[in-house]
Amino acid sequence: MKTHLLCAIALGLAGVATAASAQDGPTSSEFNVNSSVLAFCSSLSAPTGALELGELTDGDGLVVEEFADSPTYSAAGYYCNAPATIELSAAPLMQTGDPVIYDEAAFTNRVDYEATLAWGAVNASDASAGAPDVVEVPTGPNLGDLILSVSMPTTDGNRRPVAGQYEGSVILTVGLN
Repeated sequence: MKTHLLCAIALGLAGVATAASAQDGPTSSEFNVNSSVLAFCSSLSAPTGALELGELTDGDGLVVEEFADSPTYSAAGYYCNAPATIELSAAPLMQTGDPVIYDEAAFTNRVDYEATLAWGAVNASDASAGAPDVVEVPTGPNLGDLILSVSMPTTDGNRRPVAGQYEGSVILTVGLN
């Protein structure tokens, strides 16, 4: 009986030794981690005031060749981290009163211009003279200074603008695809 007990104790110790030696080295496991990034574009803030163009006519009453000021709106470091669609739309400068134009061959209450957008790889322009809105679709994320400007004032038939205040608008829409 003593022999069996010693063998049982010896076997039990051998099992403990084997289990202890199996855990002596380092062990490792691999864990996958997942997350996501939402598609996002920087915010466009409204300009604090209108883009001032200066006087629209020269000394002869004809529309100027270039605006007196360099009217621009800029957003430094503007970005979209995913493909986006950009729409640019220019509405003409219209005299805000209700002028009576007796000689429509010589005078007008409308001044057209071109709106231009430069943003990283995107370059677009839209003329207010009835051209359709311009839509640009970048191929991927885009980063850069976004600069919107207006230039090239003109009147149909080189007519003279009537006196008064003129207002127009440029609409820039940036939307994620």
